[in-house]
Amino acid sequence: MIHDRGNQLGPHTEMELATLVAVGTVGQTAMVWRTGSPRWIPISSVVPMPAYLPPAPPQSTPYSPAGGQSSNRVAAGIFGILLGGLGIHKFMLGFTQAGLIMLLVSVFGSCLYGVGPIIMAVIGLIEGIIYLTKSDAQFHQEYVVQKKQWF
Repeated sequence: MIHDRGNQLGPHTEMELATLVAVGTVGQTAMVWRTGSPRWIPISSVVPMPAYLPPAPPQSTPYSPAGGQSSNRVAAGIFGILLGGLGIHKFMLGFTQAGLIMLLVSVFGSCLYGVGPIIMAVIGLIEGIIYLTKSDAQFHQEYVVQKKQWF
């Protein structure tokens, strides 16, 4: 348990304590109580001193790719242009439902004079071009953060 600035937090592991101190959530004057301990002790006796260093400055990039999805922009764009009717570009971006819709419309729509695959191919072509014309930051914001599935 942590007692800091009139608040009690916890329980936390020693690693979690170090992180809380490093990011400034818990102050250097906080007190800690451990199971079996007869009294509260200063956090400095539990957390090593490097945790008191200020946190590292944020990255200078305007976005931070999550799971490498921003790097999928070019590949998804190419697959959208070449094989858009099959929805492969949707699967690459983690949009399983949208990918299945495109795949099923293409497969079962071929029974209707080939209209389904043509429509899905045009949608894939348009989306592929859109993916390739966006910057990595725009792509990340729209398709990774906002999870925009269509156009």
